[in-house]
Amino acid sequence: MAILRILKARFGRVSVERIVCGQGLLNLYQAHAEIQGVAAPLDAPEKITAAALDQSDSLARQTLRHFCEILGRVAGNGVLTLGGTGGVYLCGGILPRFIDFFLESPFQKGFEDKGRMRPLLESTPVYVVMEGYTGLLGAAEALANPEV
Repeated sequence: MAILRILKARFGRVSVERIVCGQGLLNLYQAHAEIQGVAAPLDAPEKITAAALDQSDSLARQTLRHFCEILGRVAGNGVLTLGGTGGVYLCGGILPRFIDFFLESPFQKGFEDKGRMRPLLESTPVYVVMEGYTGLLGAAEALANPEV
């Protein structure tokens, strides 16, 4: 709740997009620093990711783990809201940059932590799309195939 309070003071309204995106990683890092009463020397998502991966900044590592858990919670909520039990496809440029870290992160914990709905989430597959240009590939397919 402390993170929500900090982000709400900064932005007024806090949506998922304030946390679960590249800029959101920076927002989360700064909030963690404020809670711990320490400086937040890193000023870009890619620096936070790099410092977490090379273990040169424990705050960055903690933040990246928390980011993954929140992403899991959001994805799990999406499955329950939309009934997408056939699978979740995580796309975008962030996850492929730290896939090994992600696979060891609390993402799955956040994804499955849904009380009595846990068995449903445990049986829902999650895929990380490693292709960097899925949007362009989809657009190309739509141009080439009028049935898309």
